[in-house]
Amino acid sequence: MKDIQVGDFFYEHKNKVINTAIFALALLLAHNIYQQQLQVMDSLKQQKHTEEQKNVVLGDIQQLEKKIKAHKDFVNRKDISIAMNVMSELAQSYAINVISIRPEGQEENPLYVKYLFLLKLEAEKYHALGKFIGRLESRSELFSVDKLSMGTRYSPDLSKKWLDVELGISTILIKE
Repeated sequence: MKDIQVGDFFYEHKNKVINTAIFALALLLAHNIYQQQLQVMDSLKQQKHTEEQKNVVLGDIQQLEKKIKAHKDFVNRKDISIAMNVMSELAQSYAINVISIRPEGQEENPLYVKYLFLLKLEAEKYHALGKFIGRLESRSELFSVDKLSMGTRYSPDLSKKWLDVELGISTILIKE
């Protein structure tokens, strides 16, 4: 008898039961769609975060490229005559007499060209010579002392002493 009552109950309320079943099915379907969309949103958020990090790195790379280009332009802002003038003026500022400055050629490398010079100098003090070499190598034009030879010379009455100095100096020009 209970079966008939349950059957009668479903028969009497079939519209409500069908509506409830459809509503439950719609809820289940909506929940599944919502979960899929959440996964898509999480994936998009992660992708956005990754792209933002890439943009930061690319911005840093662009800034470094600008700095490298500025430094390269600064280093390349010379020619042989300017380099010789810089060496001569710097020597004079330390009371060093320049006997001669002679270009010795150039060495080609894949990334730069190295220009070589031979300087013949006359100095009265070791300290002046050391300061000159230190200042020359610390300049932004990238000079490098590659060779140094030194001898002493005295005046005929031995009252004065000079240092006769030969310096092999190089500077670079960065290729494009």
